[in-house]
Amino acid sequence: MNVFSGESNGDTLYDCIADDLGVVPDRRVQVLVCVEGPHDVDFFAAVSRILHKWDNTVPDLGSNPRIACLPLGGSTLKQWTDRRYLRGLHLKEAHIYDRGTDAPPKYQQYVDNINGLGPDHYAVLTGKREAENYLHPDAIREEMNVTVAVTAQDSVPEAVARAVHEASGSPKPWDELEEKTKGGKISNAKRRLNGGVVARMTHERLSAMDTNAEIESFLRQVATRLTPLHLQAEPPVEAEEAIALAAGAVVR
Repeated sequence: MNVFSGESNGDTLYDCIADDLGVVPDRRVQVLVCVEGPHDVDFFAAVSRILHKWDNTVPDLGSNPRIACLPLGGSTLKQWTDRRYLRGLHLKEAHIYDRGTDAPPKYQQYVDNINGLGPDHYAVLTGKREAENYLHPDAIREEMNVTVAVTAQDSVPEAVARAVHEASGSPKPWDELEEKTKGGKISNAKRRLNGGVVARMTHERLSAMDTNAEIESFLRQVATRLTPLHLQAEPPVEAEEAIALAAGAVVR
């Protein structure tokens, strides 16, 4: 699986896209899976592996050379979607973003705009607040030795960070911690949730947390945009075009 950082800018990022996406020399990549951040890449790679083992028609994002994952970065997602920096690569795209808690959802307009680009583009919001809300409490308990009860719209990283802090025996209550300290603990919890915890997920646990099969449905949308490698036509983009794209698509 190719992974690129959407937070960067300048020629380096676009040179990496041109080179590592397979634009030159092997041109294997057909679909870009676009998510918000690196933790989302880890989450969707892990759950796609689980689903692929259960049904091999579901693509494994981590091992399929026809798929590349691109974290667009929450702070720069608007620029990526509005300016369509990736259009010169002539690749199909599948986007999935957090629903969050805003009403209407913060990224709904971006999803609508992407879906309006035609059948080669697909975008959807998670049904729950964010990816961590699909993690089973048993997986969290086994990995982090805490028990949390959260709804589809609660912040799982914050709930876990609070539980870990309270279980540590610290004399300082969670609510009295400085915001910077809380933020660090939440960030660490998010990293572990998308690492060790998601590794403890099973198909049964995922099914229990994703009763509408939203993640499977998204991955099947990715699958419909894939062509067997032996049938893949040469894409029209050339190395020179990719470099020109790199020069003209710098985020300012």
